[in-house]
Amino acid sequence: MKRYAGILLFALSAGAAENRPTASAPTRTPAPTLKPAALQIPPSLLSEAARYKNVRIGAIAGLAAVRAKLERNEKTRIDASNITVRARLTGLPATVDLPSCPKPTIQAVLSDSPVSPGEEIVLNGCGFGVARPHVRLLGQFPNGFLELEIIPPWRDRVLVARVPATSGVSDQPARITVLRNDLTIGNDVPLGFRASRSLYWLQPDDVSVSCAKRPGDCRPISIPEGTVPGTAGASHQVLAGDFLLTSLLWTDTVRVHLANGWGLYDYGFATEDVMVQSELAFTKPPTGFVEGASSATLSIESILAGRSGIKWSLFLYAVGPTGVSPR
Repeated sequence: MKRYAGILLFALSAGAAENRPTASAPTRTPAPTLKPAALQIPPSLLSEAARYKNVRIGAIAGLAAVRAKLERNEKTRIDASNITVRARLTGLPATVDLPSCPKPTIQAVLSDSPVSPGEEIVLNGCGFGVARPHVRLLGQFPNGFLELEIIPPWRDRVLVARVPATSGVSDQPARITVLRNDLTIGNDVPLGFRASRSLYWLQPDDVSVSCAKRPGDCRPISIPEGTVPGTAGASHQVLAGDFLLTSLLWTDTVRVHLANGWGLYDYGFATEDVMVQSELAFTKPPTGFVEGASSATLSIESILAGRSGIKWSLFLYAVGPTGVSPR
């Protein structure tokens, strides 16, 4: 009987075990997938983006066009100067009551200072002689002077001379004098000299470029693709990301320093979106360009956000004395 009671107790214990709930690992709620918020672009930036999309300003790889502009402007200036001088010459009285001068004496220069190659100079005075004299501009020239071309007729009291073409001479203060045919030299009068002008297209090693983000982004760029690269350029990209608006602005700088009388003359600027569908990408034209300045810092601001890319190219042109290095 005891044996059966033991069997019964074992069976009851086994049945209770079968009916006991089985313990299981706690279930975990999957973490929600975080999606970046949609990029909120202010209307003002969208308006600027439309305004500056694929900008084309000035002479882009247009050296010939800029040179033609310079030559045209210089010719207009010289022609206007000569017309003014001729009018002053016509206004001189036919007879002037001046004392006889033992040596050439310049009493008035009827031309504005400084004078350039191609410009005419009218000298009024006495003692110039009836034979053809010499008119010289004294200064830092080969042999210490520049021989001017005498325009006939010459008279004892009035001379007209033209400044000849020259190269390798800088702008400078000078003095004008008359050497009579008998080699008697007269007084000299201050008269500035402005050299003829040449155009120079600045090359990448003529400027210093600082890049907003990655140094490798700033390099000479050709826009459109395949054309001659500009003086300076950059290509920026943002492949992904949700940027705060305070982080949108990227500013690159281009520093220029010219010497020996050279100064900035003109520039060309171009931009191009480098991605098919940029969320926000544009570059503004450079600021800090001053015509005639020998030194300048140009700032180029780009706006980039989301998945975007932009490249810009800057062409810089300078003018200075013909035959003189801009460095």
